[in-house]
Amino acid sequence: MYFKRMEMEIWFDKWQFECEYDIGESAVKWKTIEQLGVDLDKVELRYGEHAGKASLRQEIAKQYSGFSEDDVLVTSGGSEAIFSIYAALCVPGDHMVCETPNYPSNYGIPQGLGMETSLCSMDFEDGYKLDLEKIKGMVKPNTKVVSITHPNNPSGSVITEQELQELCDFCAEKDIYLLSDETYRDMTYLTDPPPAACTLYDKAISITSMSKCYGMPGARVGWLASKDKHLMEEVLVVREYVTITNTAIGEALAEAVLQKKDELMKEHCALIDSNKAVVADWIEKHEHIEWIYPEVGVVGFPRLKKHVVEKLDHPHDFYTHLARKYSTFVLPGGLMTGDKYEHFRVGFGAPVEELLEGISRFDECLTKILATEGCTSQFREEQ
Repeated sequence: MYFKRMEMEIWFDKWQFECEYDIGESAVKWKTIEQLGVDLDKVELRYGEHAGKASLRQEIAKQYSGFSEDDVLVTSGGSEAIFSIYAALCVPGDHMVCETPNYPSNYGIPQGLGMETSLCSMDFEDGYKLDLEKIKGMVKPNTKVVSITHPNNPSGSVITEQELQELCDFCAEKDIYLLSDETYRDMTYLTDPPPAACTLYDKAISITSMSKCYGMPGARVGWLASKDKHLMEEVLVVREYVTITNTAIGEALAEAVLQKKDELMKEHCALIDSNKAVVADWIEKHEHIEWIYPEVGVVGFPRLKKHVVEKLDHPHDFYTHLARKYSTFVLPGGLMTGDKYEHFRVGFGAPVEELLEGISRFDECLTKILATEGCTSQFREEQ
């Protein structure tokens, strides 16, 4: 086995539960069952259907034009969907291409399974836009999968319908799978958002979960949708050896929430719009940080300006000091990219009061550090 712990998840384990102010989370603030208004008294705590509860799959299939419950497989969060897909499709020595920045599962899982991986960087200077020619140029004779995430986590960039269709056509020409992580798709503010990739190409796989848009990461419900019957059968084989079925409580929560999806997403999108305006105003007037305005989603990927980075011994020390001494959580960008530690992920799905206090503490911490001789080396000694 080639797996190792994700540095990003180690950071979450160490700091997220310690910090009072979380401005780095990538989801709408988690909900309670009481807030969701779901009655769980009659949920049977039995083994469920291996592909997921039929009525839940029917509800999910409504999101994909021309799809039925047989084209959907419910998993324990989006991460199990990603793992099961690669375990089903690939063998050591196969190749995949993945865009970055990205959630580490999207490239860490294939690496852990012994695949050769090529990372296609989307950069600040290009507005974090995916360069299709660049990603096409990375494809090799042994490429099995191309992986994209749009709307992107953490940059909030989007792919157009024309670009998505072009990528699907290219993958069809090469007879390779397209894995499209669409976890933030329900948050799109575009009047005419791109369709789900799985509706454009039979070997395209769309994955998502209830974690980000719906504020339900603890329910551990995700899914994949695809018209490729061989893939769906092979993924089912893998998950029968891992989780067997989903949690009865998680499935019941997901089905009840999806049935009132429009109402809940209207509420969540209003919160995100309002909070994003707060964050945009903060960053656009800021002396020390800058960003590319995120088009969609609940996160952005700002960076410390060059003069700040030059004074810091290492930006990571700043994020650690912010968590330890100011009880404020952000995610260092290097944990999503392997470099780019001058970047950090900011989230705006929390209540506005938490967001404003976190911003205030971020500025207080950064101002103090920049005024200190020796900069972060002193704070490292305190840790």
